[in-house]
Amino acid sequence: MRLLFIIVVVFLFIGAYMIKTSNDLNFNDKEDIKIFSKEYFKWLFHVGKNTADTTSMVIKEVSNHTWLPNVTNSTD
Repeated sequence: MRLLFIIVVVFLFIGAYMIKTSNDLNFNDKEDIKIFSKEYFKWLFHVGKNTADTTSMVIKEVSNHTWLPNVTNSTD
């Protein structure tokens, strides 16, 4: 569980770094902080939406499979 937490935190920091560098933002400027916040939370929303969509597709796919063998009771 601790490893999962570390992975999530690292993922969020990498996302923040990529947003900061791709938009050439300076955290000393209040306007850049607003832009960063808007872009970061928009990115987080899309990550959550994509995760939910992927999970939904996996659940639908798994529910379509027959996991147990067909057993017939034949009295020969």
